[in-house]
Amino acid sequence: MVPHDVDPTAGNSLLQSQLSRRLSRLQRRGQRLAGNWDINWLTLLGEDARFLAAANGVVSSELGEALAALDAAVAPLLDPPRVPDSASRDRLAACLHDVARLAPPDVPAAGAGMPDAERSGAGGEARAAADVQDVEFPMSPEQWHRFVYGAASKAPSPAAEVENVAPPPVAVAAAPTEPSVVAAAPLPQPEAEAEAETPATPSETADTDRLLAPLRSAIDDDRLLLWFQPIMAMRGDAIAQFQALLRLRDADGRLYTAGELVPVAERAGLLSTIDRWSLERCIALVAERARAGQPIRLFVTQSLQSARNGWAATRIDRLLGEQGVAAQAISLELHVADAEAALQDVSRYADTVRALGCGFVLTDFEAGDVAERLLDTLAFDAVRLSPRHLRLTDAPARAELKALVDRLHERGRRVIAPRVDGAGVAAALYGAGVDFVQGNFVQPVNDDLGFDFH
Repeated sequence: MVPHDVDPTAGNSLLQSQLSRRLSRLQRRGQRLAGNWDINWLTLLGEDARFLAAANGVVSSELGEALAALDAAVAPLLDPPRVPDSASRDRLAACLHDVARLAPPDVPAAGAGMPDAERSGAGGEARAAADVQDVEFPMSPEQWHRFVYGAASKAPSPAAEVENVAPPPVAVAAAPTEPSVVAAAPLPQPEAEAEAETPATPSETADTDRLLAPLRSAIDDDRLLLWFQPIMAMRGDAIAQFQALLRLRDADGRLYTAGELVPVAERAGLLSTIDRWSLERCIALVAERARAGQPIRLFVTQSLQSARNGWAATRIDRLLGEQGVAAQAISLELHVADAEAALQDVSRYADTVRALGCGFVLTDFEAGDVAERLLDTLAFDAVRLSPRHLRLTDAPARAELKALVDRLHERGRRVIAPRVDGAGVAAALYGAGVDFVQGNFVQPVNDDLGFDFH
């Protein structure tokens, strides 16, 4: 598949020309932001990304996903306006690199055909050596780091970036999860001291420094791993199902778990990339097992960035169709805290993936006001309990769990208990009505899908 094609059936050369120009302009703005983080340019960049991502059926689905991810990376920096920290800059760099990599081949290179005044800034001021001179697009994240953390350069006026681009014809509708694009008034330039985000702790920085390079290398070379843990039904028919868990083995043979990798990926803006890889790999594995007469269901963790991506359901549907996999064989998991933080976006995501036939699961679920709010407002199929409900050492804890399970069953939700490590806990969970258990009591996490569920 060629990921950067423009759909020729769109039949509107004027629209495609405008999209091409706007995509080129987006790349130029991103290139300039590498040298100077101006909030007005960031606003315009987000508008361009949202406009282009909404051109469903004209840009390829892969490019649409990358543009939606870029819009999601920009949005938190604008409300309220803030100076990006290093993690936000890493995420923007990765998103812009993806957009440039997936851009149609006929899009002009960044800076190509630009008037001299626009290249050098208002008043014709020369760009500093640390800026974009002699650099070809797409810039790699490493090049971005050189510009972002190198010598400061004077940036051109944001006004010099404004172009009069005709709006698209009315016939091109926005994707259902994206709002219409309305030009926003320029935002005030924030003061770095007042608006800078809290920096990573020394231990987080050390983890990122140690793991980021191996993680990037594993992504580029397709060396990430998935390990699995069976999810055993406590009553009724046996179902062959596993939770898929991210792993990485470094050059020294050390195996890193998802708990170590995910925070690093989040700070570096790589979660969406890992989400896509995990989902593709799981769907391919389900297809392989089905062809071998060994059907399975896989539970796949996804991040809030993916849940906010308006192209997510389209991509899942395409992957399932390409592999000939029934949607019921995939359950997508999202953390309760993410659902609570972006309830409207997550509700839209849950509705679309469940409409395809996929399962939707909330993880780290526990009794309380948040649980009641989610039960009332969000469509989901099952929950994975919080570890809090596995400490069944007294009667009140067991009664609380039983009440929660009953409440979930009343609303048609199934209940999974993770991290079960002993027969006593399993017996208590069975008594509380829990539907499924997983953990070392069933089988430790490993790279084997050969567990006997009967």
